[in-house]
Parts: sequence; structure tokens; C-alpha cells
Amino acid sequence: MASGFFVNYAVPLPKYWVHPTLTEADPTSEPVLIFSACGKLTAKETLESLRSVVLFTRVPFRCIVVADWIATKVLKELRGTMPPHIRFQIVRLHKPIPWMLRPSLYKLAHLPCTWQRLYLPDIVPDVQFALYVDTDTLFFADLKEAWEDFKSLGPSHIMSIALEEENTSQHSSYQVMRHVPFYGQTGLAAGVMFFDLEKMRRSGWVDEVEEILVNYNAFLKIFDQDVINIYGHRHPEAINIVTCRWNYRVNHCLVKDNRCPSAEQKGIGILHGVVDAFKTSKIPEFSAAFKVIQEWDLRERDVITMADEMDRQIARLIHCPISTCDPNGLQIFSKAFRMNVSHVTHVVPIVHRLSNPSCSYQTPGE
Repeated sequence: MASGFFVNYAVPLPKYWVHPTLTEADPTSEPVLIFSACGKLTAKETLESLRSVVLFTRVPFRCIVVADWIATKVLKELRGTMPPHIRFQIVRLHKPIPWMLRPSLYKLAHLPCTWQRLYLPDIVPDVQFALYVDTDTLFFADLKEAWEDFKSLGPSHIMSIALEEENTSQHSSYQVMRHVPFYGQTGLAAGVMFFDLEKMRRSGWVDEVEEILVNYNAFLKIFDQDVINIYGHRHPEAINIVTCRWNYRVNHCLVKDNRCPSAEQKGIGILHGVVDAFKTSKIPEFSAAFKVIQEWDLRERDVITMADEMDRQIARLIHCPISTCDPNGLQIFSKAFRMNVSHVTHVVPIVHRLSNPSCSYQTPGE
């Protein structure tokens, strides 16, 4: 068991930051990345996700974490270790979970934080555009590339977001449960979203969120994602759909009619480890990709060979009896990764390291 604020957890935090040579950026178009973290584990996940962002991003950016008091303690310990091109900010929780009278739900530690994304127009009043990501995400591409794709909004759009499942699928949660109105044919996936917060303020977003909570409280099963879907059902003109490579999830591997063509063409942009996919052997491709990034020591090993290691670890799973992904499409895990990892040049040491790696992972070189 680790000491202090930290708990024993399968994935270690890095001893150093690694990033590409930075390019000059226009301060007026600085990307703003937002996480929300409640508790020790999601605070650690935030830092693991942030490490992947730093690894591939060639422009300065601002990172805001909406955090409870426990996560704040963890994050403050490491705030001073951030590379100087990251403007790192911690903001306290803005609003409690909407149904305090349902204590069984409130016991789920992540819920108070996932709800914060609904109130970002009020939480960060000085921000116009923001990319919100869940803590269980890994970037395989430059944040600037994601920012430019997500920011391609039309005059009526207030957000960019990926579909819950592709339109070819018949298995999305919304198609099966039909518990609330939802956007389009398959619904929206709330784990990665880009907001025009100024438009949201002008449109009365928060007021409509509150009205939806009053009218649909008893029917919400996927919680804040349901709220976003109800809004998208009412205002489809406000939604800009981005490709699934920016929110690549387990069902893109599991469900044959839910393939992600953009990831097959360009590689995964953001890997989203929903249903604990990074931490469990049930989704071996996701956990293997995760561990390559977390455990590869770039101070001792050539950076290009990290992409080779990604291919090697994933290829080992082709004949694995619990493999979940199409063996003919496994190169998507290293495609964007390989293109971006070649830019990495700078290693910046930091102080802290937590926990131990999983013993189930094959050590590089074995």
C-alpha cells in the first residue's frame, strides 16, 4: 500500500514528462483541456491521461481539472512538476449530484464529477472553447489535431461529440433501452466533447439542463450522458458529430457492425477505456496499449521503438482466446501512435512515482 494520499493501484505515475519540440502557438487559440476528478484513483487517471497528451502535443495548452477535495490533494502534490508549457489549474466542484435523495447513486464516487461537464459554462466563465475528456482516456495524437477537428463548428453548433455507436450499428444502449429521447439513430457518447461555452451561455444551456433533470430524473440510466442526448434530440442542429477515432471505445472492437472507418484510415486519435478496459484482462488489446505507454521508459529506450513495442504487444493477442478485436484491424492501435511518436524529443524529470506495474503484462524485450 502506498503512503500519503495515494493508494495501491496497477498503473504507476511517470517519473518524468516527455514531449515533442514545441512550435509557436497563437495565444488566442490556445487549446483548453478539461478533466473532472473525484477521489484518488480518478486523480491518478487524470495524470496518466495528461501524460499521453503531453507526449504527442507540440503546442502549449491549458489544462483545467474540476476536482473534489481528495483529488485536489493528489493533484496539488504534482502541480509543480508540470512542464512549463502547460497552464495547469484546479477548480473545485461546482454543483452536487442532482438527486441527493437517491443515496445509492451518490455512493458511486465518479458521479459527482461526471455531472460537472453539464455546468462548464458556469465553472469556467473565462473560457470560450474547451475540450472535455473523461479521465480514462489516452491520446494517440496531437491535442492540436484533435482541437482543430473538434472546433470545426457551424453557426448553429454548440458542441462537437462522437456517436454512441456508428449508424451501421443496431446495438447502442439507446436503441436497446429507449429510456429517454436521444440524438439520431444511436445516441451520443459523452466521454469526449468539445464545447463552445459562450454559445452555451447565450442559449440558456444550464437552465435547460435543470429543466431536463426535473422532467426526466426518474428515467435517467446513463446519467449526464442521457441529459446530453435529450438536449441533442431537441436541438439536433446544435450538435456537430466528429468521427469515432476521437472516442474509440470497446464496442468498436466488440461489435462487428460498429466498426470505426476513420480509425482504420488514420489510426485511433483518443482511446477511451470505458468499462475499466485499461485495467482488466477482459479487453486485452486496450490494457496492452495502455501499459505500453505507461511503462515504457523513454530515458533508456529509443522513442521510435515504443511504436514497435505497441505493435508487438498487440500482435501477441491475435490468437488469444479472450481477444476482443478483429485481428485484421489491430494496426489501428499503433497507426496514429507511430506517426506522432517520432516527434517526441524532450525528457523532463519529475519527482513522484506510485504503485507497481501489472505482473500480467509482458516486459518489453521478453
